[in-house]
Formats: sequence, structure tokens, C-alpha cells
Amino acid sequence: MKNKNLIIIINLIFLSFFNFQVISEEFDFKSSEIIFLENGNKIKGINGIDLVTNNKIRITGDQFDYDKISQILNVKGDVIVYDEVNKIILKSNEFIYLKKKETIHTKTKTTAEIDKEYFLESNELTYNISEKKIFSKKKTDISDLNGNISSMSKFNFSTITKLLNADNLNYIDASSSKIFVKKGIINLVTKEIAGKDPVVNFENSTFGSVENQPRLKGNSIYSNQKKTNVKKATFTTCKKTDDCPPWTLSASEISHDKKKQTIYYKDAWLRLYDYPIFYFPKFFHPDPTVKRQSGFLMPRINDSNLTGTSFNIPYFNAISANKDMTLSPTFFSNESLLLQTEFREVNKSNNHNLDFSFFSDSSKSSKRETKSHFFTSSSFQLDMDNFESSNININLQNVSNDTFLKAYKLKSPLIESETLLHSFIEFNSSNDETSFNISSEVYEDLSKNKSDRYLSLIHI
Repeated sequence: MKNKNLIIIINLIFLSFFNFQVISEEFDFKSSEIIFLENGNKIKGINGIDLVTNNKIRITGDQFDYDKISQILNVKGDVIVYDEVNKIILKSNEFIYLKKKETIHTKTKTTAEIDKEYFLESNELTYNISEKKIFSKKKTDISDLNGNISSMSKFNFSTITKLLNADNLNYIDASSSKIFVKKGIINLVTKEIAGKDPVVNFENSTFGSVENQPRLKGNSIYSNQKKTNVKKATFTTCKKTDDCPPWTLSASEISHDKKKQTIYYKDAWLRLYDYPIFYFPKFFHPDPTVKRQSGFLMPRINDSNLTGTSFNIPYFNAISANKDMTLSPTFFSNESLLLQTEFREVNKSNNHNLDFSFFSDSSKSSKRETKSHFFTSSSFQLDMDNFESSNININLQNVSNDTFLKAYKLKSPLIESETLLHSFIEFNSSNDETSFNISSEVYEDLSKNKSDRYLSLIHI
């Protein structure tokens, strides 16, 4: 009896130094410690496990429980699932493998890597190995190496077709355009997206003000890396808080060329408070991310008790690499016209900025009157002997009417105030030993009477 007990103790000591390996019909188990329960129908592996299914799925983790009757495998602790055939890696703290259904399921935070290019994160995930599908009914985020990011309330992905069906899909492409569709399909290989009831939000607006919220809505959408097409669409930059935006551009089809950074319209209508005003068979303008490209800029609508309703549609002309001009006609409901022009030129030794306007009041209730403003700013670099740096700066500001700027809400990069004008000329010159400056300035306060509205200064 003593010899029998001694043999058992020796065997236990021997086995403690080696990993166990068990081969079954379903799995190849490897673990530092394996326990058999219920006549071998239940198997437990602890202290690190490594197993391979008969369909070549490798699973590693801290421990597992396997029921041979139900054919359910439960793996816990830093679990990693490797599917080398379909190039899928799943990671979670716990996985349940249903052998009969060939399905891997998790109810904890899960990450996935697909084709070494797509990265997924969800609070719940199911991988059907036989059908080659991955799906979840929980919020899921997906990104790729190109910078495209998607989030969705639920999804279904085929590892064969690489098509992802999603609900409440938010898709941010590499150009920072945000696409939302209630139901959509993404081809992860070609980066194509299709769906219904889309909303496209442009993040980097240069249309006049940070208050703009440029967006595109429609009935259906198709988008790839080059273009986005929206059917029965509308575009506006008005705030999203407006139930009915003051203006929209609606069309049978609106296309966004991402490479050219241009938005094209087919059968377009300009609508004011949803009322059609102008029809354009074809129309285009730069998208909100463009900083410099010839074309129409976004129109602006203004409604004033003083001037009535007005409509402004600027046109930007990139004349050359160092010159551009913006023409901004404003049409008023009383048939009056305001034309504002801005010209800019930048050279190596000088630069110029000219901004002026003319207003013709043709309303029946008033006398025909012409109003205007003229602003200019120029800088000249001079080449003078014995001086390292010399320049002349000239700034001129003039308006024909004291309330002209305020009444018509004229904006110009050359002024900071609607009531205070600043004109000056200055000369600067300097070297290592000497610095010389002389300037003459005139301030005109439009809110004051003629007698005390001017302030003149001379600096030496």
C-alpha cells in the first residue's frame, strides 16, 4: 500500500513540470493543468491554455471550460482568437464558442483586426465561422489605415464580400466629411458607402464665418474615395437650429468631387425660406474646405427692417498664384443693387489689398442715390543704401455716408469698426545702429459731428 501511494506521488510531481496535451474530436487542448470532471464529459484547463479547433481556429487565454455533451467552450482571461484563413484576430476577456453552431460570442469589450487593415471595437460581438460573418447589436466603432472612421448602433459584416451593413451609421472619411445614414452599406475594400436619408456635414468651413454649418441632405447617397453623389438633395450653411434654413440650394442631384474640392448641382433651385427664387440647370462652387479656388461662394441672405430682404452671391476669381479678386453683388427686394469688390496682390517687395463698393438705390420710395466705400492697404519694401530694412505702409479708408457700412452690414478685412475709420502713411527704416520712423495718421469717428469727428496724429 505504501509503494502504491509513493508511485502516485511521483507521478503527480512528474506531471507538474510538463504541459498537458489532450486531443479530442473537437479540439486540440494544451494547458499547464487539465482537469477532467463528470466521467470526462467536462474538461477544465487553467494556468494558461492554447487550443485549436478542427476548423483551424486557434484560441489562447488563461483558462477554459469545455462541455463535451453541449459542445460549448468557455475561455476566460486575455483571450485571443486567431483565424489565419480569414485573417481575423479577436481579443476580449471572455469568449464562448458554440461548436454545434460554429459561432464565437462575447458579451464584454471586444476588439478585432481584419485583414491587418480594419480595426473594430464593440461591447458585444458574434463571429459565425461557418457563415463567415461578424455582427453585433451594440454600438461599434471601425477604423482603417487610411484614416476612415465609422460608428454604428449595430452591424453585420461578411468576411467574403467585405460588405458591412449598419444601422445609424456615422462615417468620417479621410477628407473629414461626416456622412450619416439611418441604414447604410460600406465596402471596406473599395471604401464605397451607400445608404438612405443621408446627412453630409462639412467640418472646415471657409464660407465667411465660423457660425456657418455647411451640410448636405438627400434621399439616397453613394460615396467613394473620389466622389459623393446625393439624390434629391439640398445644401445650406445655415445653422442646424433653424427648422427652416433661410436659404438652401436644392437639386435633383448634388455631387461632391473630393479631389477637385468642388460641389456640382444638376437642376438646382435657390430657395429662400423654402420658396424657389432662381433656377440653375447646372451650378457649382468650391466645397467648404477650399481656401483658394475660382468659383461661386456660398450665398448669404439678410432680412432687415431698414433695407428689406437681400441676397448676396459672391464669386471668387483666383487670377494667379499671387492675385485674386472677389465680386460680391447683393440684390435687394426693392430692385436696388450693391456691388462690392475685393482685390488682393502679394509680391516679394510689395503687397496690396483693395476693397470698394457702389450702391445704387432705385427704390420708388426714395430718390436715386449712389453710395460707396473705398478701402485700400499697401506695403512697399524699399532698397536703400546703408539700411538693412526700409518700407512704406499706406492705409486709406473713406465712405460716402456715415451709416452706409452699418445699414448694409458691409464686411471688410480692412476695417475693425463700422464707425471708426483709420487712414495713415508711415515710413520705417533701420540698420544695426539706427532706427527711424515717421507717420501721419487720421482717425474719423462716423458717430460724431463733422466738427469733432477727426483726430490727426504725427509721429517721428
